[in-house]
Amino acid sequence: MEVDTRSISRSDSGIAQTQSASNHFEESSDDVRLISEHNQGYHTKILSHTGVKRKFDAPNDRFNLAFLFMVLLGMSASYAWFFFVTASDYFKYAFRNVTNPTVPTALQNSFESSLAFGGTAVGLIAVFANTILTRYVSFQKRIVFGLTMTMLVFIITAILAEVDTDPWQKGFFGVTMLNIVIISFSSNLVMGALFGVQGCLPSRFATAIMVGQTFAGIIAAIAMIISVLGGSGSAGEDRIKTEACGYFASAAVMSMIAIVGFFVFLRLEFVKFFMFPPPDELVVTVKVDSSHFVLI
Repeated sequence: MEVDTRSISRSDSGIAQTQSASNHFEESSDDVRLISEHNQGYHTKILSHTGVKRKFDAPNDRFNLAFLFMVLLGMSASYAWFFFVTASDYFKYAFRNVTNPTVPTALQNSFESSLAFGGTAVGLIAVFANTILTRYVSFQKRIVFGLTMTMLVFIITAILAEVDTDPWQKGFFGVTMLNIVIISFSSNLVMGALFGVQGCLPSRFATAIMVGQTFAGIIAAIAMIISVLGGSGSAGEDRIKTEACGYFASAAVMSMIAIVGFFVFLRLEFVKFFMFPPPDELVVTVKVDSSHFVLI
């Protein structure tokens, strides 16, 4: 069978060079395999050197582990925001009028609007920062850094929940806003890197990220319910502080689980096949016209 195509080689400097060639290959050749696939009345041929990984050689995603870990990572990029939003009652208590709790304070009235503005504005900045960082910082470092910062913020918030912040409410308000800024930036950093990872994987992994984002709100609500039940034995202020501490501590644990899950995700053979292909891979797609191939 006569084949008119082009051979692609890679020089030592990593620059791809294209060279015209006209060769004769047989489907049973030891050096080259010819894979045929029907596509809407046309034949699509993929020429590839034997011994080189090809897309159709991808290992199975055993037990859908890669998909499930992507759900976990998608959730980890969104749950931090939900945890702060769901804990609005605790923050209203922290910023209450100590002498007359029935009278709302300026900090209480401005908290939710400040939360929304800080999270949205910083999120927009993070989108542009992520675009720049893509050129200089690997996705692994961006994801690990984002999740680590999120974990540290929740650890600090959980500790502060057990501290008497009444004498320095304004200072605590400032610390909370700073935590929200860090959370928003870190979450968007992770999300941007995740979409970059997803671009290297099959399209169904985009669904995994969206499923994870949906589960993030559910997990935050479940964590709140568990923390409320766990603190039901206490009374008054102690109960509120115990609930908040357990709530934010559970968020820190989730961040730790997400970090470990990310490293496990990278070690899966299915993920390594798509994320870290061999440098000598050669795949040429051609369309058949009669007995000749035309490069597309």
